[in-house]
Amino acid sequence: MIPEVINAIKELKRPEIIKDELGNHYIYSDYNRKYERIPKNAKFERYICNIESFAKVVLSCFSPHRCVIFEEDGATFYTDEDLKNDQNKWIFKRKFTNLWNVISELCYSEPLKHRDLLNNLEAVKNSVIDFENLYQTLSKLKVNKKISFASSPVFEDGEQSGSYEWEQKIDANGSTEKARCPSCIRFKGKIVRGSQSTYEFSVNLVPIIDSEKGMLLFKIFMPTIDLVLDQVREDEQSDFIKLIGDEANRLLILRNY
Repeated sequence: MIPEVINAIKELKRPEIIKDELGNHYIYSDYNRKYERIPKNAKFERYICNIESFAKVVLSCFSPHRCVIFEEDGATFYTDEDLKNDQNKWIFKRKFTNLWNVISELCYSEPLKHRDLLNNLEAVKNSVIDFENLYQTLSKLKVNKKISFASSPVFEDGEQSGSYEWEQKIDANGSTEKARCPSCIRFKGKIVRGSQSTYEFSVNLVPIIDSEKGMLLFKIFMPTIDLVLDQVREDEQSDFIKLIGDEANRLLILRNY
């Protein structure tokens, strides 16, 4: 017979699918000219946004080779490390509340105008400690073109935060009054959606006076923002271990941050 016919007969005799002693199935690839393993089930990735649901997923899987790796923005559950790239993955991707989204935006924004600051605070007023008094104090601040700073921040005895004070004109006769702006704003509320944990934190508030334009701007920054997020991550992992109970002893738990 000619070689082409012989090769054709050999191809016909080759089984399309074979099975090894471990129960794995392989299918022949004409393109690659070799057998390739067929995953028992097509792998998948699923996303969830709270640690309680993430724990439930782990408890529903009974593979002896499970692994959870906590990352900066959440965690990933690898259901069977023996399958390597063919294993299913559940990904916990943290989602923040409106409170934290507003805080983050303010901390990385340009200085705010007076009205913009008040509007942003009102949007999260349920999480602002002593909102009524703070809003009233900030609402009274007024600026004109003759304004001038009177002092650096003045800290009151017994208080962790102080205030900025300056003299400003109030009429054409040159009369002045002292304006006072708190140097920080305190918050208490939930940071992560779907979580019951609440956090108390503060942001620094710095007034910026533009005497030429007669404008009062406010810069907000949060020196402890990384510390707060670190605490969120620690709490998530701690809550996760509590939720899965004794199963934590049969699960490989790692962190990558």
